[in-house]
Amino acid sequence: MPAPPPGQAIYVSKGDQDLGPFTFDELVEQMSKKQFEPTDMAWHQGVSNWMALEQLPEWPTIQDKLKLASKPGGAPPPLEIKKAPLMATGPALFEETGDQSGAAMKKSPATSAPQVAPQAAPAPASDGGGSGILSKLLVCMAVLFFLAAVGFAGFILYKNWDKLGLQ
Repeated sequence: MPAPPPGQAIYVSKGDQDLGPFTFDELVEQMSKKQFEPTDMAWHQGVSNWMALEQLPEWPTIQDKLKLASKPGGAPPPLEIKKAPLMATGPALFEETGDQSGAAMKKSPATSAPQVAPQAAPAPASDGGGSGILSKLLVCMAVLFFLAAVGFAGFILYKNWDKLGLQ
């Protein structure tokens, strides 16, 4: 599996802290320094929910880079540090979302907020919970169709009230 696109923001949750965004190379560097474990939870755009680092689609590539870095004299060239672009964040690991099927979903007390590393915080965006304009438009259309159906049924009953014998 290839690495994610350059500049892809990856977020990692270690303990009860949400950290990031990290670029792919920064994540590999942090893992080589033993800052993160394969069982730490991670999320990036393109995956549906928080999952262990070892469950990410990019895990084989991460392992290959870690093996290369651990070989004597086989260290990769110095990393070109790029800040990940400000991107929409995914659901915070310690906040409730609409999908409760994930075993890793936890609920935090109302007073605790996710912790983000001291880099620029990304702007809040949709968490996939259906708050987009298209979802709102579809709900409005469904309500209009329902009201039209009820109105049509009422009109038919009104016109045929005598024929039905419901006086």
